[in-house]
Amino acid sequence: MKYGFYGHEKADVTAVNDLYLGIRTPKDLYEALSGIWCAQTCAPRMRDEWSPENRTLGQCSITAFLVQDIFGGRVYGILRPGGNYHCYNDVDGHVFDLTSEQFGDEKLCYEGNPEQFREVHFAKEEKRLRYELLCRELQQACGSRRNMREQEETMRADLNGHDQPDLAGRQGTEGILRAGTAEAGKASGLNPLDADALQGVSGGTGWTPYNEYGKAPDVEELMEQGSSVAERLDRLGSGLMDQAAHASDRLREKITGIALGE
Repeated sequence: MKYGFYGHEKADVTAVNDLYLGIRTPKDLYEALSGIWCAQTCAPRMRDEWSPENRTLGQCSITAFLVQDIFGGRVYGILRPGGNYHCYNDVDGHVFDLTSEQFGDEKLCYEGNPEQFREVHFAKEEKRLRYELLCRELQQACGSRRNMREQEETMRADLNGHDQPDLAGRQGTEGILRAGTAEAGKASGLNPLDADALQGVSGGTGWTPYNEYGKAPDVEELMEQGSSVAERLDRLGSGLMDQAAHASDRLREKITGIALGE
């Protein structure tokens, strides 16, 4: 994501708590809020002008105090025409303003401004309610990510029965299985089923509880891979039956020949 908010280059502070899963830096918060800021979280006097293209409009104070919740520091305000303050953050000397893009090319002064306090701002009920809405929406967004991660981990555990093995170990095990299957084919003497055909059952189907990135595949992918394995096993079984019948016929011919004195 491209960051355009003031101070993004130096906004490298980290969260002081785990209030919101996945929010570790101001950039993380900006990305999350970009999908949350809306007309309902916008200041009422600016709501008619709000649009997705200007999503930070009217969001400054509730956003700045949310930043303070996560990263600490202080909130300051730039006096604007009409007597309102535009709020921004200072965390250990790192000054940044997640909602500065609403001003376009206007240059704001981020020095020598008065500190702002939530008790004063949230004395306005509508602002407090907008702040609470913003917090709830962020919590829900972070909770959704947490649920997705938990579901992925659960699927991983169900597929493998234990913690995910390293890829090198998995590949080594698959190599042993393929080699063992090929040797079994040679020892049986049942050719023309060659080693490649036999290896296809264990190592050539593409089936694995993890894909090439070490992540559990989705259910549809598993079903497709399972179907592929079943088809290969069916072909292998048919081939073995055909070869067994062929060997039986040849043996019967030899026995008949011996009986006839040939």
